[in-house]
Amino acid sequence: LILTGPAGTGKTRTMLAAIQRVLALNSTTQHNNNNGDRNHRRILVCTPSHTAANVITRRLASFLGADKLFRLLDASRPNSTYPLALLPFCCQDEKTGQFMLPPLERLFQCDVIVSTCSDAHLLYRAGFTNQQLRIHRQNVLTGIQPQLQSCGMSLGSDLIQSAATPHFSHLFIDEAAQATEAETLVPLSVVADPLGDKKVEVALVGDPRQLSPQVFCSKASKAGLGQSW
Repeated sequence: LILTGPAGTGKTRTMLAAIQRVLALNSTTQHNNNNGDRNHRRILVCTPSHTAANVITRRLASFLGADKLFRLLDASRPNSTYPLALLPFCCQDEKTGQFMLPPLERLFQCDVIVSTCSDAHLLYRAGFTNQQLRIHRQNVLTGIQPQLQSCGMSLGSDLIQSAATPHFSHLFIDEAAQATEAETLVPLSVVADPLGDKKVEVALVGDPRQLSPQVFCSKASKAGLGQSW
């Protein structure tokens, strides 16, 4: 999905409304059937700038708690520059105060993760991608199933089928026209999984007629990295 329009026409508001509608499907699915986890929607929201990511986090916080919303930040980001009101949605080292990845339990619990496009590399390096999570689940099932069968038992078909279901069902990139093509590939690498049983919905939101990506390295610009996706 590509959502574009002039400044002030409500692109970000439309994106937030779409996120709210997607999350509303979770309660509907859990109410109607027993495959809640298999059909659970989880969203990765990325922007090229911290300012835009903070705005989105603040607006999502109006209907999501800290247990369902997480703002991902690299450890190099000074905590003194981050809004105090949004700190509950982050994870900090208790001793140094540096931002860090939370325990896996919290990541799995979150319905929405917000970050800049570049900071999404933290999820990739941690192996918290649709492809890696699918591989881990399938490896566990491959190791457990023969042992259960030797005891006359087996895993449920729903559990086996859900092993290939993507963790992130949606990716939203706001201000996409201001992100370089290389930046955009970072969050795409988190959600992309060619062998998954379901494709991820990707939405690019922005206005190509506004500010273009800023690339300060002349070599990178000449190599084509100054182009938005």
